[in-house]
Amino acid sequence: MSDTVFNQILSSIIDNSDMDKKKIIRIINKNQSKHRGILPEVEALIIARDLDVDITNFLVDVENRIIEKASRGKN
Repeated sequence: MSDTVFNQILSSIIDNSDMDKKKIIRIINKNQSKHRGILPEVEALIIARDLDVDITNFLVDVENRIIEKASRGKN
């Protein structure tokens, strides 16, 4: 798996829950269709948190990703 923050969160969910990659991706895609504009990294954090997976190591990286995405949108 790539070392993107999304893939790191995904790996953490897989390692710390009984969910497989396909199921997690399905939930992320479903939630993104409901929550238009939310980054997949944020959806993954929400799922991780709901499963009591520690997300503290990912918060700064996801925050930076949100800022990066917002900055590009202002051009």
